[in-house]
This record gives sequence, C-alpha cells and structure tokens, in this order.
Amino acid sequence: MLNRANLEHKTFQLMIIPCLLLLFSFLSYQENLFRVISDPSFNRFQYASEILVIDGLNYTKNTGKDLSLGHYERLKKTIYPDSYLLAKKSFNGKLNEKETKFDPYTSQIGLQLYFYSFLSNNINMSIQNLKQITSLLMSFVVLLFYFPIKKEFGFLSAIGFSVIFIFSPWVVTFSNNLYWAMFTWFIPILITFYLSHSAFKSSKRLLIMSCLLIISFLIKFLCGYEYITTIAITSCLPIFYWGFKTKVTNVKIIYVLSSVIFSFLAAFIISLVLYSSVYGSSNLEKIVTKRVLYSDIQKQINDYCKDNKTQDCKDEFIKDYAPSLNANPIKVVATYFKFRSFLPWSGPQDGEVISADKIKIKKWIKQPYLYENIINLEKQSYKYMLETVLNMILFLIFNILICRKAMKSQDKKDIILIATAFLAPISWYALAKGHSYLHTHINYILWYILYVPLGMAYLLKNDSPCVNRTVNQA
Repeated sequence: MLNRANLEHKTFQLMIIPCLLLLFSFLSYQENLFRVISDPSFNRFQYASEILVIDGLNYTKNTGKDLSLGHYERLKKTIYPDSYLLAKKSFNGKLNEKETKFDPYTSQIGLQLYFYSFLSNNINMSIQNLKQITSLLMSFVVLLFYFPIKKEFGFLSAIGFSVIFIFSPWVVTFSNNLYWAMFTWFIPILITFYLSHSAFKSSKRLLIMSCLLIISFLIKFLCGYEYITTIAITSCLPIFYWGFKTKVTNVKIIYVLSSVIFSFLAAFIISLVLYSSVYGSSNLEKIVTKRVLYSDIQKQINDYCKDNKTQDCKDEFIKDYAPSLNANPIKVVATYFKFRSFLPWSGPQDGEVISADKIKIKKWIKQPYLYENIINLEKQSYKYMLETVLNMILFLIFNILICRKAMKSQDKKDIILIATAFLAPISWYALAKGHSYLHTHINYILWYILYVPLGMAYLLKNDSPCVNRTVNQA
C-alpha cells in the first residue's frame, strides 16, 4: 500500500502537476485567465513594439522585399491603438498600404520577424495564432524550470517558482508579445540549468554547453539587445550553485564561468558581423557611435532632430530625453525598488486613474520626497497610489525575508545563488541607466530574470536534509 501511495504521489508530481502548469501558464499568457491585470492593459501592452513585427510582415507581403522590422508612417497620423488595429487589418488583407511609406527599424536584425514570417507563410498563421505560439513557448519555459527547481529545492519551491511566473502581471503582459519574444530570454539560462552540473565533470560536456550557449545567446541578440547583461549573469547562477555544492576548486569554477563569458562574447561578435552584412558597416558604426556617445547631449540632439532642425524639436528632446543622459545610476537603481504591480490584481483598472494623476504618481515614485506630486489627486487615483505603496512595502519585506533566511542558513551555495540573481537585474538598471530611466513602464520585468521566482523558491525551500530527501524521492 505504501509503495502504491508513493507511486501515485510521484506520478502526481512528475506528470499531473507539470501538465497543469503548462495549461495554466498558456491560458494566463494568452487569455489573461486569472485577470492578474486589467484586460485593456493586457490587450494594449507594448503596441508600439509589436507593430514593428506586424508591419514588418505587412511590408514584405505588400512589396516582396526583404524582411525588416519597422512601421508604416500611418503612426504619424494615428495613435498607437488605432495604428495597431490598422496593422492587423493590413496583415489580414483588409487594408491596402502598398503606397504608404515604410520606416525600417534597424537597431537589430529582428530574428523573431523571420520566425513569425515562416509560420505565417508556410502554415498560414494569423496574428492570433502567432501570439498563441509565443505564449505556448513561454509556457514551456515555465515547465522546463519546474524540474531542476524541484530536484534541488523541493516540490513546494518548484510550485512557488512556477506560480510567480504564472501570476506576475509583468510576465503575463510580456509573455505573448511578438516583438519581445520573451521565451528567447530564458534559453541560455535553461541550458546552464540543465548542463552546468555535468560541465564540471567532463570537458566534452563543457564544450557542448558552450556551443549551445553561443547559439542561444545569438538567438537573443538577433531578436534584440535589451536586457543582455541580466540574461548573461543569470546564466551563471547554476555554475556558482554546482561549483559550491560539489566543492570544486575556485579555479574550476572560474574555468567553467569563462566558458559562459566566451560564449556570450562570441555570440555578440557574430551578431555584429551578421548585422553588418544585412544593414552595412556604416549603419553599424553609426549605432555603435550613438551608444558610446550616449551621454553627449548635443550629439543626441543632432541625431534626434536630423529631419527637423527646429528649436521646438530640440526643446522636445531636452524635455523628454535629456534627463536620462545625466541620470545618476544609483538613483535609477533605487527607482526599481519601488516595485509597481509586484502583486497580481494590484494594477490600475482601465480608466481608474486619469492621465494627469498618472504623471503625478510616476514623478512621486521616482522622487518620493516631492509630496506635492500626490496632493490634490482625484479620489479614484488614491486607490492606485495606495496599492503602489503596498507593493513597495511587500517587495521590501520579500527582500528582508530572503536576507534573513540566507544569513540564518549560512549555506554558501544558496547565498551566492540568490546574491547573483539579485545583482543580475541591477546590472542592467545601472549599466543601461538611460534605457532604465526612460522605460520604468516595462523594465520591472528584469526582476523576474530570475530573482523574484528564485527568491520565492528559496523562501519555500525546507532546509532539513531529511525532509528534502523524502520530498524529492516521493
């Protein structure tokens, strides 16, 4: 009877639970099943970025020319929601835009566009079908994390880790976006989660892991260079974990880590070579120069206003973008500790907060000592402000609990694992301070690569060896 009960329990953990995780992940990502964020916010998230993919598909369909991310210039005449609907109409053949000027987006090659073009042309998929595929691939990411987390931290930790991914408003809104292709962020991380242990034992396996990392990093770079420092550092987490758990020498740990760094750099160089072959070396040089001279305000103004050399254009740049060039990286990092929508169901419902109040609250989030930003709000806006404060406090408590457990356990491998996961998002906030200053509406997602889900798994981990052995063998 006991053996039968153990078998049923094992089947439940290894088959039924993973299937349920896959199902609930997909429905959450594709349909917002649990309504962790309002439907209007879910449906309209990052229109501006997804249009680059949809119009890229439209452009090739209309002209027969090579694929390119970009958008039609209807954007200058319509707001993003309307332009997004027009882009979908064009994709469905209900709108003729052959004569409309197309503005290419050349900051990256746009591998995701080639992937979706293949699916739409060869399998005749609609935009909705493409988003379903994207949601499904992200759901498999959650599933693939479940098994190594369960093996090392236990069943409850694996469930907690997965629940964070399924119920996070940030993950849910990003998950099916065609531009962001969120599943690509986690491919190199999953490779090290599954292969780093064996990489310490065999040079051949280390070589295999390195080759797969080059391919996976390259896939990410060709889809976009956003968040690459966070992804690279997070990919090192399992190496630290297994290095300290198996008590290999520090030299061996550094040796395996160097393979990740080499893979990252090799993939980065290959992506630049491929970019140069597609868009030309002069365009690559222009982008590199722009990034290197990012803090040069006059250079940025000249580039921003190259087609409109009026004082109004210069004033617009100084108002909207100049503060990001001189932003203090410490203050930028501090901004992201004031975590908005840390909890599900805590974001503003559509129409609940008027635009003027949103601006006041956002200014208060960045500079909380400016109390004049939160006085004289409309009554319905106070609910959002209070929820924002609650999320900040709970994120602080979350961090304190993790630190408390780490100091209490004194387990070196766990401490290094959590500390590195914590530093991974901060690397982007600090090193890409301009991007982080301007993109507070999206960059909270970095906490989920993988600090927040891993932190939850750590808090739920039972440190009793007897309990862990029983749970994992059940």
